[in-house]
Amino acid sequence: METSTTLQDILPVKSVSDISDPGHIRLFDYWSEKRGSERFPTPGSIDLLDFLDDTSSWAMLDVIDKGRDFDVVLCGSRLVEFLGEDMTGKYLARDMGKPLGEVFQTRLLSVFQSVMETAGPVAVFPQRSTALKKGYVTVTTLTLPLSANGRDITRLIHSVHFH
Repeated sequence: METSTTLQDILPVKSVSDISDPGHIRLFDYWSEKRGSERFPTPGSIDLLDFLDDTSSWAMLDVIDKGRDFDVVLCGSRLVEFLGEDMTGKYLARDMGKPLGEVFQTRLLSVFQSVMETAGPVAVFPQRSTALKKGYVTVTTLTLPLSANGRDITRLIHSVHFH
């Protein structure tokens, strides 16, 4: 697997106007509504049933050691197809180098660590990947932080839309 983007393609999202994908706009608006006046919404405030059609392209990851690693707690069926295996229960830095390839693993770590560093949502527009092994596919991503305690980012929602 490989991607053709650079780290400069990881963009902080300050408002909905920073997003062009309609599904990601809907998710960002929902995330903003759920956080209210707080910095981040809680994991419990996100109801997967509100996005039943979209969660097949989501991953939810628990933040380990302030972002040194990420534990995949949900890997949607479309992502399983895209990646070639179910990553649920695996740690990104520790377990996924071999199945994903180092370039793809490093890329995902960079996206997720950007959320930790900016303490806010980040998006990637668009990136090309050979993950499906059927030639290049173009994807956009939106990664949103959640917090169980209102201060620290404890979980991420990573949404991937295929174009």
